[in-house]
Amino acid sequence: MALRDVIRQVRRELSELLFEQQQLLLVQGPNLEARFQAQVGKYQSELEQVQLDLRRARRSLELRRSSLVRGLSVDQEALESQLDRELWEYRRRLQDQKDKQEASQQRLKKLRSAEASAAMRSLYRQLVKRLHPDLHAEQTLQQQQLWFEVQKAYQWGDWERLETLLAVTEDDFDETPEELERLRSRLAQLSLDLQQLRQTFPYSLAQQLEDKTWVEQQVARLKLEIVIERQRLAKIESVLQEFRL
Repeated sequence: MALRDVIRQVRRELSELLFEQQQLLLVQGPNLEARFQAQVGKYQSELEQVQLDLRRARRSLELRRSSLVRGLSVDQEALESQLDRELWEYRRRLQDQKDKQEASQQRLKKLRSAEASAAMRSLYRQLVKRLHPDLHAEQTLQQQQLWFEVQKAYQWGDWERLETLLAVTEDDFDETPEELERLRSRLAQLSLDLQQLRQTFPYSLAQQLEDKTWVEQQVARLKLEIVIERQRLAKIESVLQEFRL
């Protein structure tokens, strides 16, 4: 088989894996996380909020008792300020989780029909072959910018932009033994990368999210933990109330 034909074959195999990788990163992963957040993650966020409130109440009680032992009056404003500083990192993580919840809700609202999604994937597959850096080792600045535009258009579901980008690009490649070796090496590494990627969150939850029983069990467990933590919080707040009287 001629060198050009061999390179074409390896490029086809690599472009398919690259397309799969981009699909996982740009579409399937975000969609899976959005579904997880909508079905299970929202209860995790609620639990973490109650746990933060409990942590704050316990620390407040500790500081108040310490002041009492030392015969000092409690400066409510200074105490709240200290709690804000000490718990800042917990609050930041919780806000990040809430931001994910909002982004997930918006993403689920924008999901396209199966037919439209298939057509978008077809366009994107062709553009991956023409512009992905792993298939074009010597990219020009223009090609780099076009690839950036492709990714942005695909993420936003901009069909017309993808068609325009396809029209202004060409599928050319080097025909050297060195290029063939580079492509084969990248193909082997990418295969391993994809295996590892599928084992990480949220890809590892693909089957579980299709299992209604698994989802219900997770939700039930989290709801129970929320009830237990709220009961603990109520007890601490009851003791705190006595300090404020």
